[in-house]
Amino acid sequence: MLTIKRLLLEDFKSFAGRVPVELTPGVSVVVGRNGSGKSNLTDALRWVFGEEDLESLRARDWTDLAHRPLDGPRAGASGLIPGPIRVTAVLDEDNGGRDDNGLFEVAREVDRDGRERFLVDGLACGREQFLERLAARGIEAPLRTVIRQGDVSRLLWLHPDERTRFVVSLLPEFPGHEASAAGGSAAKGPGGLGERDGGLEEARLALEERRREFAWLEARCRELDAERLLLERDGARSRELREARARAVADLAPRPDDPLLGPLLEGLGLADAAPPVRTAPQRLRLCEESLSQLRQELESLKVRERGALRVHEQLESRRLHNFESLHARVEERFRAFFTTLVPGGEVGLPLTPPSHAAVLPGFEVQVRFPQKPVVPLDALSGGQLAVLGLCLALASFLEVAFPALVLDEVEPALDDAMVRRLTRLLEEVGRERQVIAVSHQRLMRYAAHHVLQVERKEGGSRIGIRYDPRLLRGPGAGRAR
Repeated sequence: MLTIKRLLLEDFKSFAGRVPVELTPGVSVVVGRNGSGKSNLTDALRWVFGEEDLESLRARDWTDLAHRPLDGPRAGASGLIPGPIRVTAVLDEDNGGRDDNGLFEVAREVDRDGRERFLVDGLACGREQFLERLAARGIEAPLRTVIRQGDVSRLLWLHPDERTRFVVSLLPEFPGHEASAAGGSAAKGPGGLGERDGGLEEARLALEERRREFAWLEARCRELDAERLLLERDGARSRELREARARAVADLAPRPDDPLLGPLLEGLGLADAAPPVRTAPQRLRLCEESLSQLRQELESLKVRERGALRVHEQLESRRLHNFESLHARVEERFRAFFTTLVPGGEVGLPLTPPSHAAVLPGFEVQVRFPQKPVVPLDALSGGQLAVLGLCLALASFLEVAFPALVLDEVEPALDDAMVRRLTRLLEEVGRERQVIAVSHQRLMRYAAHHVLQVERKEGGSRIGIRYDPRLLRGPGAGRAR
C-alpha cells in the first residue's frame, strides 16, 4: 500500500524552521488546541501536491503561506521578507516502510522572490510535468482526497446530475467524465470518450457544413439551369435575327451609302444584335464541377461519420458499464459506512433519469433512520445530515487513487456515541487506505494507530508529542467504545 511516510515543513505557515512530521500506515490523528496549527498540516499536504487555489488554503497570495512569528522578539516586526518556504512529502511505495528502497519524495518550494518550482526525487519540473510524474507513480487527482467540514454536507445538496458529475470528476481516467460541479477542471483521460466525442463532433460539424454548401449549390444550379434555358431561347432568336439581317444586308448591298439604310435596318430589327451572354453557361459548368466535388466529399464524410458513430457507441457502452460499476462500489460503501455509524438505518443511491442524453444518470440520496420513515433531506437534523454526508463523502473519495484520505475536522456535529462508532469506521478504512484525521475530539484518538499532538510554542507550531494510543491502554486493552 502506497503511503505518505513523512512530511517536512520548512517555514510553512505557523511552522517555523524545519519541522518533520512522521506518519504511519493506518490511521494517524492530529490533535491540538484551536490555533495550534493542526489544520496547517492539511494545507501543507494540499500545497505540496499541487494546489493552486490559495483561497482554499486560507491565503491571499504566496506570502501568506510563509511563516510569520506571532510571538517572541520578532513578533510584529515590520519589513520582514517572507520566505523561502518548502514542503517535502516522502512516500513509501508498497513496502510497508521496511526499508528505503521503495521511497520517493516530492517537494514544492518558493524562494524569497516568489519563484516557485516542483521537485520529484530532487529533479525540478513545472506543475504539469509534476502531475504527470505523479500519475506515472499511480497517484491521480492528488487534490481530491481532502474532506473538510464543508464537504460533508455539500454532496447532499447537489442536484442528482451534479452529484454524479462530482463523483465521476474524481476519476481522471473515467471515460467521458465531465467537469466537477464543485469547481475546477479535471483532465480527460487519454483516449477517453471526451477526446473521441470531440472528434465525432468535429466530423459532424464538417458534415453539416458540407451539407449546407451542397444544398446551396443545388439551388444555385437550378437557378442557372433556368437561366440557361432562357439564354438558349434568346440564342435561337438571336441566330434568326442574324440570318435575317444577313439576307437584308445582301439585298441592300447596292446602296450601302444610303443614309436611310441604318435607321431602316434598325426599325426592321435587323441592326447588329449583341452576341449571346455566355457567362451563365460557364458559371453553370463551374457550379456543376463544384457540386460533383462536394458530392464526393459528402460521401467521404458520411463514411467517416458512420465510423465515428460506431466508436462512439462502443465508448458509450463502456462508459455506461464503468458508471454502473462505479455506482455499485460507491453505493455498497455508502451502505456499509452508514450501518456502521447508524445500526439499523438504511440508505441508498437510486439512479434518476438524466436531464438530457449527454448526461449520465443522477445519484439520488435516500435515507431511513432506525424506527423512522423515509423523509426528505431537508427534514433531517444537523447531526443526521452530518452522519449521512460523511458516509457519502467517504464512499466517494475512496475512489481517488491517492495514498492518503485526509479528514479535516469533519466530526464537530457528532455526539460522543457517534464519534466512538466513527473510530470503528476509520479503523476499517485504515486497513485499505492511509487516513490522516485532524480533530479536536478527544475520542478520535481511539481510532488512531498514531497520534500527533500539535503545540504552539514560542516562535511557531511544533509536533510536541507523538505516541501510539494503544500503548496507553496496556496489553490486551480494547478500544474505547
